Amino acid sequence: ELIEKMVTYARLAKKEGLIALEKEDPGDEFSANAIRYLVDGYDEHLIKEMLIKDLRLTVERHTLGKNVFKGLGDSAPAFGMIGTLIGKHC
Repeated sequence: ELIEKMVTYARLAKKEGLIALEKEDPGDEFSANAIRYLVDGYDEHLIKEMLIKDLRLTVERHTLGKNVFKGLGDSAPAFGMIGTLIGKHC
């Protein structure tokens, strides 16, 4: 599906120019950024660097969130045991 979208965008750009892509809504932020960079006339190497950076930052953000929840999950049994001990003595 993604490949078909990109082929459609390439045909549109070839037929009507890159500015025609401004009207397109790819449905996801990553593709929208890529199209915006093309329309704005950024160099292909700069576009590649910016998109790679965006992917890297997204992965880092998701990894951080995952680690927070993993830490909470790892701590849950200890909190349960503490609650059990406190509950017995109150």
